[in-house]
Amino acid sequence: MAASSKPGAFSPQTFLETLIYAGFGCVLIYLVASGEYLRYLTPKMKPYLCFAAIVMLVWTCSGALRLGKTRGRARCAHCFALAVPILLILLPHRAMDASDVSFGYISAAPNVSPQTIAEPADSAAPTPAPSPAAPGLSGLDEANRSITVNDTEYYLWIMEIYDNLDKYEGYEFSVTGFVFKDPSLMSDGEFVPARLMMSCCVADLVSCGIICRYDGAGELENDSWVTVKGVIERGEYMGYEEARIVVSSVSPAAPIEDYVYSYAY
Repeated sequence: MAASSKPGAFSPQTFLETLIYAGFGCVLIYLVASGEYLRYLTPKMKPYLCFAAIVMLVWTCSGALRLGKTRGRARCAHCFALAVPILLILLPHRAMDASDVSFGYISAAPNVSPQTIAEPADSAAPTPAPSPAAPGLSGLDEANRSITVNDTEYYLWIMEIYDNLDKYEGYEFSVTGFVFKDPSLMSDGEFVPARLMMSCCVADLVSCGIICRYDGAGELENDSWVTVKGVIERGEYMGYEEARIVVSSVSPAAPIEDYVYSYAY
């Protein structure tokens, strides 16, 4: 027989549920307002977090209106299970780095990775026309034929160079990233000054960047952060034409905690 609700008596179960709804809603609001959610999700997930926070607050108000009604025997064990996600979110976290990621490398070619490439593209297929220069990107000095990549424009510049390699071939290029080397994909004199790219959440993080040719690549420590300067040249990756960097200098750099994203936002 269903338990009936009786007015005038305090319900500990309803109180705990309401408290958890309120806590979860406040945590979501904090994550969105502070930007801390970017440690776990991409910016495109922000509207969903806002919607979830609103739902939690609505449930909080609904629970508050039911605090004076008993619901038969109180069952509070499930409330502690609901509190676990809140506690996990509130624990100190750091941004993930290359050592935390098990996936390999995605080349500068958009949406192309070793796991998805089967055969090189048909050479008889028409080559798409280069896209116009991306508006709003900083760091381009056409007079001196040089590009200095801003930390927040890393992936956008990679896409721009890949789409317009004819235009940027021979330009001096400067970028900061962590040292990524994979003997199965690169020779002894190659590495990538990479960044971690996120498509949806931390579960799909993958190293992304442009392969560099450097005689001292073997002396570079994996996952160490460096600023690389060199000249853009034309190369090939898994049968696909793409950019390469002929390195002229490598210097230590401070780590960058932010991820890059596979879309413009």
